Amino acid sequence: MKIFHSKKAFTLVELTIVIAVLMVLVAIALPVYYRSIETARKKLCVSQQKTLMEAASLYEIGEKRSLQDVGSQRARLEELVREGYIKSAAGFECPSSPVQDYDDYQMIFTDGSISDIECTVEPVKHRWP
Repeated sequence: MKIFHSKKAFTLVELTIVIAVLMVLVAIALPVYYRSIETARKKLCVSQQKTLMEAASLYEIGEKRSLQDVGSQRARLEELVREGYIKSAAGFECPSSPVQDYDDYQMIFTDGSISDIECTVEPVKHRWP
């Protein structure tokens, strides 16, 4: 009487090859993932800078005064919210910032009017034209 054994299990070599292939795929995918996350953060930060620039410019035109006289960055954001130029100051935090303190953007004034907005968290990476 012959007994036939069916081979249904994976060998150690087969498992090792599968794990090695998966590790190579993960090693390729992770840097691409992290790069895309950083690109999304940069684009969101630049978008917020543009929105703040537009709101501040409209404020200076509509209110006939400069935000330069208001004080700190947080006070300027609160003034823009109070006057209805932005809905909430909560959205204006750099996505790369480790702390939610609403002072990630610096408004730059020339001759009493706003001329630029810079990100203080990543000033080189998050620059907009």
